[in-house]
Amino acid sequence: MRAAIVDDDPKIRHAILRALACPFDQHLAKADLLDMLIVVLYDDSTDVREVAISLFGRLSSLNPAVVMPALRGLLLDFLTELELSSSLRRKEQAARLLGTLVCASPLLIQPYAPAILQALLPQLLNTNADVAACALATLGELAAVAGSAVCPIMPQLLPRLLPILQGHASQHTRRLALRAMSQLLRSTGYPAQMWRGDTLTPSVLLLTTLLTMLRSEQDRPTRLELLRALGVLGAPDPSLVMQTQLARRRTASSTMANTSTQRDEGVADAFGGSMDPAHPDFYPSVALRALTRILCAAHERSVYHVCCCLLMLLVRSRLLNCVRCCLLSCVRCWRCDVACTVLPGETRRLALTM
Repeated sequence: MRAAIVDDDPKIRHAILRALACPFDQHLAKADLLDMLIVVLYDDSTDVREVAISLFGRLSSLNPAVVMPALRGLLLDFLTELELSSSLRRKEQAARLLGTLVCASPLLIQPYAPAILQALLPQLLNTNADVAACALATLGELAAVAGSAVCPIMPQLLPRLLPILQGHASQHTRRLALRAMSQLLRSTGYPAQMWRGDTLTPSVLLLTTLLTMLRSEQDRPTRLELLRALGVLGAPDPSLVMQTQLARRRTASSTMANTSTQRDEGVADAFGGSMDPAHPDFYPSVALRALTRILCAAHERSVYHVCCCLLMLLVRSRLLNCVRCCLLSCVRCWRCDVACTVLPGETRRLALTM
């Protein structure tokens, strides 16, 4: 115990504290030993302090009369450093250790969740990437512990996280932001509604941002966190999204000619835009829209053959009786363009036979 406090080598102090596992808790919870160990909570090494905070959090249920006041004083020190310190290094250490304290002692943290949020939010936009990354990690842990306190500020919190995801932050910062966002969404249950009437909510902006990142992100751990965030966020009801988009398109094109407006609405309706999701042709129609969008994209010629096979499968099946005429008319228009392009012979023959 004395070596864990007074040894000159921080690696030795760190190793000794890590060796104090659960079987020693009953002995370590004694008041005289805890009074000795309180010194390591203010060690010079951040790694040693992290292990000490985790140890004290584990002992808080055995001797709260000694442990809780020490951890509460440590919490107030971290909040003071985050708000008032002029040193970026001290802010980074405070945010990092605060995250460890949140995980180690959730019962202590819950009453102080609003004060912690007030201290963390300005650090999310800190110009120093390390400070912002540590604040993001701590924010995610706080959401897991006190989700009810974070939920009311989610509409103000999402606009602060979106620039981090959309900007040119480092992979480490983006990964932490995605992890924090997954924890926030999972703990708060936000959002419950993706579309509000004809208004685009921050949730739809977040979904669009995540899908854009999915196309360009190459780092494997970051992509894994991105997929987790998408899984937690979920997807809006496709019928509601398509009906809302159709209504916005109608409003935007109200000044156009009536013939053009009727043609656009007819095509949208035929492809499931106003179809009931319970209708058996709804989901095949959604797939049809995706396939025709790929066929119209010049940069997707490598998958033309697969798209043509899938389109022929939809035409030959009995799933699209109500939209087959519209499908064939669209394919005939596309076939004229394909016949004049340079495509592999097998794909061009398949397109011309549709």
